[in-house]
Amino acid sequence: REQWAYWAKLYAANELDNQIKSNWNKLEQFQLNNGSFPWFEGGQANPSITNYIVLQLGLLHESTSTPEPEWAKVAEKALGYLAVQEKARTETKTNVTDSQIKDRLQYWYTRLVWAKTFPLKAEEKQAAQAVQTLAAKNWVQASLFEKGVLAQVAHRLGNKPLAEQI
Repeated sequence: REQWAYWAKLYAANELDNQIKSNWNKLEQFQLNNGSFPWFEGGQANPSITNYIVLQLGLLHESTSTPEPEWAKVAEKALGYLAVQEKARTETKTNVTDSQIKDRLQYWYTRLVWAKTFPLKAEEKQAAQAVQTLAAKNWVQASLFEKGVLAQVAHRLGNKPLAEQI
């Protein structure tokens, strides 16, 4: 009986490892040449899903004692795509909408999660702080999720008073 239990655990561990490798291969294949990810295979680049995937990879990367080097490779390519999207948002000369602030805040949260692996340049840190300041003006009216993202950005930028206030 013990031997059966041992073989069952070994099989389950092997099956899990195979499943992880298979899913990782699918994710790598989904990434488009510009670094983005589509919602569905063969689809167009989507900044929201790209940001979500890179954020989740970053959080996994942070929480693992031995992160996989492939994660950083995929993230670096995707962060490049997201940086282009963020630059396009900042070059818009119109008034900034709440939706744009949310998108920008999401980008900076993801970017800050990867800051240990890919350090921010001085101008990037200033841009992140500017978005944090913009979002902090109306944080009381923000949704609970948005408050959480803002608190994370503030914390990662070293703005402990704002993070604690939220």
